[in-house]
Amino acid sequence: MKVNSLVSRTELIQSFVNVSQESTPEAHYTFPLYDGATIVAFQAEIGNSEVLEGRALPKAGPKEEYKRATEKMEAAAIVEEHTPEVFETRVGNIPPKTVAKVTTTYTNQLEEDFESPGVIVTIPTSIAPRYGQAPDGCSTSDEMPVTDLKIAVHVSSASPIKQPHCTTHPISIEMGTSGASNRVSSFAELAKGTAKEDFDTRKSIARLADANAMMGRDFVLRIVTSPPDVSNSSCALLSAPDAHGLSSLIINVKSNELFDGQEAIDLFSGEIVFLADRSGSMAGSKINSLRDALNVFLKSLPSTCYFNLASFGDHFSCLWQSSRAYGSDTLKDAMAHVATFEGNMGGTQLLLALKKVVSRRNKGLASSQIIVLTDGEVWETEETIDFGRQTTSESSHPTRFFSLGIGNEVSHRLIMGIGKAGGGRGATTGMDRQGKWQEKVIDMLANSLAPQSWTVEVIHDPKFALATFQDAPFLEWDSTSDSDEAKPVQYIQAPSISTPVHQFGQAYVYQILD
Repeated sequence: MKVNSLVSRTELIQSFVNVSQESTPEAHYTFPLYDGATIVAFQAEIGNSEVLEGRALPKAGPKEEYKRATEKMEAAAIVEEHTPEVFETRVGNIPPKTVAKVTTTYTNQLEEDFESPGVIVTIPTSIAPRYGQAPDGCSTSDEMPVTDLKIAVHVSSASPIKQPHCTTHPISIEMGTSGASNRVSSFAELAKGTAKEDFDTRKSIARLADANAMMGRDFVLRIVTSPPDVSNSSCALLSAPDAHGLSSLIINVKSNELFDGQEAIDLFSGEIVFLADRSGSMAGSKINSLRDALNVFLKSLPSTCYFNLASFGDHFSCLWQSSRAYGSDTLKDAMAHVATFEGNMGGTQLLLALKKVVSRRNKGLASSQIIVLTDGEVWETEETIDFGRQTTSESSHPTRFFSLGIGNEVSHRLIMGIGKAGGGRGATTGMDRQGKWQEKVIDMLANSLAPQSWTVEVIHDPKFALATFQDAPFLEWDSTSDSDEAKPVQYIQAPSISTPVHQFGQAYVYQILD
């Protein structure tokens, strides 16, 4: 993986070994990618004789081509998206005593680290069992022994790196380099050691140091940087031009640099409803973490708010019929209720529980803030996210959703999606972070108390002119001119869904410039 400030580019290499004396009709492997990953390249090497280059096609096309190739006993490979975070690789007709190596390249926008300046790199390694019906064609029941797991993260930052540290796995760190090769003019120069790369405080390499590491929990690397830090500030990142003279641009607007919401927080008079996952998958250490998080939430509530506690599994329950005013007596009752929580309420009916919470909102109050605490182990991801989006956008009563994912195999798509689509925020915490994530809980609560949203607009200098794919195909732009008058720089802005930007949020704008 190569990390460059706010974005990463990853090569995921999977090896399938046919140890038998006969051809293997098919090998397949279902794997997770972090939410928002975009696959940009796909290659399969079958032994030492054949290299297959992937092409992106509409969903039905690749399946038909793959089927035709395998029926002809030809080597073939396909990678398919079942959900935005669950993918499957299939390799057909692997010859005997042959290794098939599949390389999937994808890019990601990295998550901001709210505990310290920098970003968080998350590499999911397995898919937890989920409640509900899996997507058609998604094979999740087969178990495959995974060995020889290797992870290397090459970091280039715009700010000096203090030191990457991993909260989930042992790692080795090499500071001052990102692994770039060096040019030498002679063997003598190489022998003298004068060709070493200059030490650069903005570069480092982090490698997984456990040779026996197993799949089963996310690999989480925190890249802490010294201020001024581009990942924690409003900025514009421009790539170098490619062979066509095109550059990509990311504009990141951090609203906490522009607004002070403390006064609004002190005057908050809405309701906060905590929706706690008490399904069977939460039993054990997860439910302990959930109780700890709720205790921090409850002790930090403002005295001006109303609040309630709801629980769900395959059924739903509430501490009170409707939210009550915060005070010493209600706080005591709520904390006593939390102390009884166990993971004993059956299946994970999250969407049904969200609908029940929404139906019980106190519309006589200024707003409703719904905070979900769950391990996210459900298949109804898109339906749940859509419900939050519709409720937030269509409701006459101001409503927002926040979500805290608990566990080592959290569905990031679900947790982040609930927060983003629901006008709030999502965050995750692994089981090995117990006792160290109080700041994350407090930060989420502060989010819910901040004003509903602001509007952010990015305005360009007149020398930039917005173009479209239809009006000016970007690979055919003519940047030459016979006139002395300078032509405007054309740019294409990526289509995007507008999302609310609150005090603790941020907005991203993506463009291609000529």
